[in-house]
Amino acid sequence: LQSSLACTRCGFASKTREEFFHLSVTVPRETEQVTLHDLLAAEFRAEERLEGADQWHCERCDAKVDAARRVRLHRLPPVIMLHLKRFAYTPSGQVRKVRTPVVLLGDALQGLDGVDF
Repeated sequence: LQSSLACTRCGFASKTREEFFHLSVTVPRETEQVTLHDLLAAEFRAEERLEGADQWHCERCDAKVDAARRVRLHRLPPVIMLHLKRFAYTPSGQVRKVRTPVVLLGDALQGLDGVDF
């Protein structure tokens, strides 16, 4: 996994990489079916904004600033354990099982190395 934080004021970016052997991905609730590619795209293409109380300390600006955080798949390991998060909270706080079918073919992870997630 490659995690990056980028300052929105000066553009400075901090990047770190870490090895991993398992991934947890959220399964969407209101979809007829979803593919592994769709799950990974939803999980790793999103950018998180760090603002307000969550601001990041930029080394170059030497101040707390708004920042953009992104986690990407840099390279897949030879063996991976995939955890499908199939439980979701309702607005009333109850837990419901997500029953969306996930299409996992024998070659579901083939060709994902180097994909921009």
